[in-house]
Amino acid sequence: MFTGLITHIAKIIDISKKSNQDLILKIAIPKKDLKNSKYDIGSSISCSGMCLTVTKLEEDNDLQLFSFEVSPETISKTNISNWKIGDYINIEFSLRIGDEIGGHLVSGHIDSIADINQIEKINNDSWIFTFKISKNFQKFICQKGSITINGISLTINDIINFDKEYFLFQINIISHTFANTNLQFLRNSAQVNIEIDMIARYVANNLLTKLN
Repeated sequence: MFTGLITHIAKIIDISKKSNQDLILKIAIPKKDLKNSKYDIGSSISCSGMCLTVTKLEEDNDLQLFSFEVSPETISKTNISNWKIGDYINIEFSLRIGDEIGGHLVSGHIDSIADINQIEKINNDSWIFTFKISKNFQKFICQKGSITINGISLTINDIINFDKEYFLFQINIISHTFANTNLQFLRNSAQVNIEIDMIARYVANNLLTKLN
């Protein structure tokens, strides 16, 4: 379980396919940034929103290296097929008993991907990101509701009808979030990982069950 508050940005140093169609992802984080972090082989870590299990730990001078095995199911639901060596991803270590929940409860299970439709800089302190996603998810997304984008807990500003298949939603990004996540590296048409709000999922499911 996670909160959607990003603690580190990691660099992808290797990504390769295994013979069984799984991917092996290897990332690097400076050791100095991990002084207060607890992790081991078997730990769960959110990698741009995906809950992955550490399968190998290595060191390279001042870098801590983490390896993960990514299943075909995760590959099919996320934007990992677009990741390249040298890209940066958002990292959050899993919650521990007593940790503050500063964002919202995040499971690390990606529901879909969305396209960045537009990035507009409002001033020196904020940006408006507009995302395009299938209308299948509109029942889970509402103004002032929570959503997780690339592992980041965010609040929805506005909903915009687009066409029969897609709709748009907008997020205001403050300078702290922009500077401390991989949003700073993204451009129009980039794809992001989406996890819908856990409460919205269960409310929608309950209503659907009653209607049936």
